[in-house]
Amino acid sequence: MCGLDLVGAEDLVTVNEGALAEQFVGQELLCATRAFEDPQLFCWGREARNANAEVDFVISRNQDILPVEVKAGKTGTLRSLFQFLQEKRRHQAVRFHLRPLVSESVKLPGGENHLVQLLSLPLHLMGQLDRLSAEAFHPHGRDVRE
Repeated sequence: MCGLDLVGAEDLVTVNEGALAEQFVGQELLCATRAFEDPQLFCWGREARNANAEVDFVISRNQDILPVEVKAGKTGTLRSLFQFLQEKRRHQAVRFHLRPLVSESVKLPGGENHLVQLLSLPLHLMGQLDRLSAEAFHPHGRDVRE
């Protein structure tokens, strides 16, 4: 329909799965905006010689800044996410991916003993981000967005 050779249609999906996953998460983040807020999306980028970094989304949750990384493939590092956490001295992050839900403490690369809490959610749980992040990051307190 788009003038593409669809003999390799599976390759077409594979090539675009990262962009599609980011688009999905971005649209869901916009939809989750409260009625009195102006829906906006923010990302973070750092350009340095031989050390570029980019975090897909940066959101405000529970009076804190929360970086969000989207990974659609089976592989992929979190180098940019870790760079953001280290540079901005943040302690919590979210990753959306195609694997099961995991909440874990992760030591950032480098010499410091900087531990961060990483909440990894499957894409289909995007709509549960607020609830699950409140449980993972504030297990004994209540969600201030309630």
